[in-house]
Amino acid sequence: MNHLSTEILNALLDQQLAPRAHDNAQAHLAACAECRAELAALEHVAAALAALTPESLPVDLAPRVLAQIEPAQRAPWMIALIVAETAAVIALAVWLGETLAPLFDLLPDFGATLIALQQGANDALNALNIEPLQSVAPTEWLMLCAAAVVAWLIANRILIQLPQKERIV
Repeated sequence: MNHLSTEILNALLDQQLAPRAHDNAQAHLAACAECRAELAALEHVAAALAALTPESLPVDLAPRVLAQIEPAQRAPWMIALIVAETAAVIALAVWLGETLAPLFDLLPDFGATLIALQQGANDALNALNIEPLQSVAPTEWLMLCAAAVVAWLIANRILIQLPQKERIV
């Protein structure tokens, strides 16, 4: 004969069984003395636990536990990677300011800011006697965006899958 599992007996005790499962468990208990004894033992344990009075801890452990948990520290190369990604995005936006300006008709202030940043970058390059960047053709723009997206995905995959060292305190 199959007996009721401890999980089913606990669910029966806690009145958590569906009506059909409850009826099946009751039918089994009517025929099985071993399961009735197990249910009686569980009822005894539950009654004993319910009779216990809750006790407070003599010391609040929360500050001690929190003091031992160190904030996650990032490796220097991860910080450098994040800074490089941010700089690349800003440089790309400045460089493509004129090309992207038509896309910012909904945000005219943003487009104007990009154009102003590009003009400032071109002026700085002229002051250093460096040839300023020219407008980018749409195919070059697509290639640059694709390369940036691939680099971003690769970098973030590395950051996400970087194994975390577990520390036992």
